[in-house]
Amino acid sequence: MQRATWALAILGLAPATHAFDFKGLHVGGPQMYTSAQVEEALFAGVAKDDLLSAAERRLGPRCGEGVGGGQVCNGRASVGGVAARANAALNSAGVITRVYVTFGAYSFDTVEQALREKFGKPTRITIGAVQNAMGAVFESRNLRWQGPDGRYISLEEYAGSLDESSLYFGSAEDTKLLHEISQPKKNDL
Repeated sequence: MQRATWALAILGLAPATHAFDFKGLHVGGPQMYTSAQVEEALFAGVAKDDLLSAAERRLGPRCGEGVGGGQVCNGRASVGGVAARANAALNSAGVITRVYVTFGAYSFDTVEQALREKFGKPTRITIGAVQNAMGAVFESRNLRWQGPDGRYISLEEYAGSLDESSLYFGSAEDTKLLHEISQPKKNDL
């Protein structure tokens, strides 16, 4: 086992047993969590004096009913010391199936560095292009860390706009659900 781990380290890859966790929450199991545990972990580190709207101060992070009897948690968070918004999904057994985090694109390099320090070299880096409303084209980096059992981390420089970046911790269960809901609907006219 030590030789295999050492060989993977030389190649710049994380060992297959490496946990893809966000703030200690392991995505894809086998650990099980309550929505209260997810709220506590995800939203820890958000400064009380952070610029929050009155509603966010009053309500704070919240979990509610999700798909198939699971829970979905949303609220302010931080990643790599950067202010962010997080969305986490738990299945009905309490296994976290995904964590989706968005943050300002100006902080992409900071978050990338934090991920490299924690998870090592990405498995794949792709460069795409995004275009703004005026027609200007910008390079956009997407980094991916592939883990065991269909788990992965994806860091996207521009996610939907030139102002926002995203970080996605996914699982095989979440990938299957995304595939199912993206199928064309019959008799949808």
